[in-house]
Amino acid sequence: MAELSVVDLEKIREIVNEAEVRLEKRISDSETRLEKRISDSQAQLEKSISDFHTQLDKRITDQNKRFDFQGTLIITRIGAVIAFVGIPLILIAYQQN
Repeated sequence: MAELSVVDLEKIREIVNEAEVRLEKRISDSETRLEKRISDSQAQLEKSISDFHTQLDKRITDQNKRFDFQGTLIITRIGAVIAFVGIPLILIAYQQN
């Protein structure tokens, strides 16, 4: 039967400790890479949201300008119809009196 000496046990302990240190370093490196990936993804998402918000604001502004122009155009046309119909009616009413 083979027995382990104190020196053998110390060597085994050193090997286990070295493996543990290497494993902790690999875990730490993996965590660092993962945190960087998450940070990069978050920055990309924030940029995408910001770009979308900017485009949406521009489209809303353009749409508001169109509505303003169309509203002004409608009011102008109503005024023109009233003038074209109202002025002759006023002249006819004035001539009959």
